[in-house]
Amino acid sequence: MPTIPELVAQELADPRFGVTQQFLAIHHISYEAGQPLIRRITTTEDGGHVAYLAVENQRFYFALYFAPEANEVRWVGTEAFHSLSLRATSSILSSAELAALTRLLPTAQWNKGDLRRVGGARQPASGLDFTLPSAPTLLTTSSTSS
Repeated sequence: MPTIPELVAQELADPRFGVTQQFLAIHHISYEAGQPLIRRITTTEDGGHVAYLAVENQRFYFALYFAPEANEVRWVGTEAFHSLSLRATSSILSSAELAALTRLLPTAQWNKGDLRRVGGARQPASGLDFTLPSAPTLLTTSSTSS
């Protein structure tokens, strides 16, 4: 039985669905090491699978939906890109003191009085930014709910 990455490559090389043909006429799938870049594979409640492919220069995914037996693509479509971020600031605490209050790893940090990256003004407060990865972890399997 072919693997999901093999079925993905097959659908892209010889599309069975008109939606795939139309999509590929406009957009380009991202490739890595000569293979379509699959950002995530999830398992649905009925035992099927969904493969989320990265699309060049876009903030959405091309999704291929597989039958529970995973031996054929049963549908294709697009799925939304989601991003989540959090900013914590303090005019009293330093960025190190703010970081000590959480187990999260900041994606950016600065202290009160530091020069801003844009414009050169001074930061009015210390702060931390936290941003979840915008792309799902490669080839992880998780359950989805309806």
